[in-house]
Amino acid sequence: MPPFNANQQQNRQQLQIQQQQIRQQQLQQQILARHHIQQQQLQQQLQRRRALRNARNSGSGPGNASTQAAGVPGVTAGWWTQPAPHPGYAPYATSVERTGRAVTALVLGIVGMCTLITAPLAVAFGLAALAGARGREVRGKGMAVAGLVLGIIGTIILLALIVAVAVAVHRYHLRTS
Repeated sequence: MPPFNANQQQNRQQLQIQQQQIRQQQLQQQILARHHIQQQQLQQQLQRRRALRNARNSGSGPGNASTQAAGVPGVTAGWWTQPAPHPGYAPYATSVERTGRAVTALVLGIVGMCTLITAPLAVAFGLAALAGARGREVRGKGMAVAGLVLGIIGTIILLALIVAVAVAVHRYHLRTS
């Protein structure tokens, strides 16, 4: 009987080792699949950036075809004239939009630190700006976060003052009655 138990124990150990190896292989396959997906996403982003850069550099816009056809920069035959590019200056990116809610949140947050009245509005505008900017390339996310933080601080101070005044009024009424 003892040799059978030893064989059975060896079989269990071998089975556990095989199961661990299978788990490791599955994990490696999952990691490789994630890596492959990330590489594909990065390649797609790179292709989009190249396409945007090419579109910006080609100057696609009204009147551009006649400018290129004439061979003279800054001259067109139509109603719109494309200015000649200045040497040494890169064209600025026009594909990134600016959000006004972020600016509003920052201004209300700064004013809210002084007056405390606009602080809750800064929180609302900061959250709205961040929610609107989610998943998009928008300028002003930092301003939205700064306005949100200032608004939260101002709102906490405002609530603390309201509670302090309420407690003081309550104590005053207790003393006078």
